[in-house]
Amino acid sequence: MDISDNSFTYKGRNNILQINNPEFITSVAINVSKQIGRLLERTEKDLIINLVKNIDPERVERQSPTQIHASLVKICVGKLRKAQEAKSVLPRSKEQEFKDYLDSEIGVVGENDVATSQEAKKDVSFKSGLSVFVSSILGQSSDREIQRIFNPVARNRKAYVNLDSKYRLLNEGGTTFYKWNVVNIREQAPGAVNVIGSLRDIVALRVYPTRLPYPSDGSGDTEYKQINMLIDEFASQAVIAQEGRRYHIVFKTTVDGDWIDLNCYEQNNGRFRFVQPVTTLSTLTVSFAAATTIVPFDADRLLSFVSSYGSPTIVSTAPTPHNLRTGNRVSITGFTTYNPVVDDILIKTINSATFTVIVLSTTTFSIPISTASLYYQITGTVGVVNGSNAITGTGTTFTTDFKTGDGIAITDSGAITRRYRVAQIIDNLNLLIESNYAGITEAGLISYKDNRVYGLNFTTYFESKRLLLTMEFEYIYPDESRAL
Repeated sequence: MDISDNSFTYKGRNNILQINNPEFITSVAINVSKQIGRLLERTEKDLIINLVKNIDPERVERQSPTQIHASLVKICVGKLRKAQEAKSVLPRSKEQEFKDYLDSEIGVVGENDVATSQEAKKDVSFKSGLSVFVSSILGQSSDREIQRIFNPVARNRKAYVNLDSKYRLLNEGGTTFYKWNVVNIREQAPGAVNVIGSLRDIVALRVYPTRLPYPSDGSGDTEYKQINMLIDEFASQAVIAQEGRRYHIVFKTTVDGDWIDLNCYEQNNGRFRFVQPVTTLSTLTVSFAAATTIVPFDADRLLSFVSSYGSPTIVSTAPTPHNLRTGNRVSITGFTTYNPVVDDILIKTINSATFTVIVLSTTTFSIPISTASLYYQITGTVGVVNGSNAITGTGTTFTTDFKTGDGIAITDSGAITRRYRVAQIIDNLNLLIESNYAGITEAGLISYKDNRVYGLNFTTYFESKRLLLTMEFEYIYPDESRAL
């Protein structure tokens, strides 16, 4: 497609460094000068600079710098020759000529490039030498006000959000959709995505390529090799498919192990433009479908418990299958012990680290960290006296095995195990417990260090089920020159 004047309508600053640089602009100016057979005036050079600086990257992303160069030269030569011919035509009214100028020029001027001097802000000079004051025609005195009237798109801004399923709302969705609150604060909040400033009057969105966790039922891997995405808050302005399905973006899919790569089609590059601006946005809810069939999410976190303390540590999600594979990564929150002060380092490590798992069964897996120090049989035997808090050891090493606050579990001759908290360690053969022993008086009993929390359930998060989604929102920026 050849570049036309419309290609340079301002939509956002040109970020294509291959053409938005002094060398490229100088080359365009030299070729224009050669074709019109004279040196360029300052205003003509400014025209070329502004054209290049404000090219819409989306309109020329498939063209090479050489093609863009040729088209720019053609456009500029045409503009200058047209201006030269206009000198021989009877002059029209100032208002009409000003409107014609705006129709052909205002779209290519960026918000910071409308005027390059104080004089230029006050008046607009034409090639014919005609000068008119903006305020005398439209009652407007600033370039921003002119843009607001003739090129409102120039006021648009972009905001970016990163949706992370690890920090989604946990009380909504999780199987067929994920949801977040949208907040305009800098601090992180549970279940929220942060946006600086007020995101309102949204006119378009863009979704960047991402990866979808491969669902255990294989529903995302179909012969269509496509997955579409819906943002529920924008459902009233979406593509309407069959069976009640709506969507905004269609992705090409490629399976890569535990993931499905979602890549945007070149035709729209992940963009969707709304017919009417979306006035407010307080939540974001996303779902995916293959054709019209919803792609479900596997559980990305489950309540778990340690089924075997040792090295490695065995974790169980029973009775719910975890749908993990050996090599997947998990993280844990909510783990603690019977003596959290003494076990502080181990607790913090488990609750902050990411572990690579070895799957043992559909409900169990091991993580490479030792919890053997929390539960083991101690050396020697102990003697107890009913109603006494004194524990006497034979061949024991109490000073090595215990710290104040630890748990000591004693199994009596009837196979009943009772746990007590250690109050004081006197020496390797004597210690005191916080409460009196409740069993019968006996000697030669087996005992354990036991810092487990009975019935403890913690949350295991499956990093291999994590969705990271980056979105770009284009919105109408409030006019600073007018009170809203």
